[in-house]
Amino acid sequence: MFEVSSALKSQLLTRQTIWRSIFGCEPTYREAMAIDFEVWSNCLWVLYRPQPGYDKGFCRFVSFKDVAIAVVEHTDWRSQQLQALKGDPIFCGDSSYLVRGFNNDYKVSIDPGTSELTCNCKLFRCLNNREGELPEAFREALHKFGRYLKCHHILAVEDLLDPFNTESEPLYLEDDPCWWMSG
Repeated sequence: MFEVSSALKSQLLTRQTIWRSIFGCEPTYREAMAIDFEVWSNCLWVLYRPQPGYDKGFCRFVSFKDVAIAVVEHTDWRSQQLQALKGDPIFCGDSSYLVRGFNNDYKVSIDPGTSELTCNCKLFRCLNNREGELPEAFREALHKFGRYLKCHHILAVEDLLDPFNTESEPLYLEDDPCWWMSG
């Protein structure tokens, strides 16, 4: 088993993300809470134990490629739901943007030294501080798509800066004819 911090699990490797990587759809609360998983060096081991009287459970391995696709697709979808605005130069500076979230507003800034976007959200801080904890296979799966882990606030600002950005192709889960099999 591969040790991943609880902060990284709560921000990136969630039960909902794992459900999306298996079935390609959003889980109900009951379905998400019935998932247990372990992070291994080359895949995830997933155990689905529904309450008695509900669906049949299953146990299976999930590739990091499928999880990476689910993470990227969900991040893209979440970024489209947000509104990014140019920040107030007096309070935020010339290189800052305000992203209106559902509960809070987030500040996305351009680092003058590296020209990279940074965000003040918990997900961005977790990804920057704990990316080394991710298994190498997961990082390789993301890099194969030419994608890097970014929070949805940064993607919303990138869409504001370049609204006709067509360099990223849509990603789809591979068709798995045996998705329903338990085991």
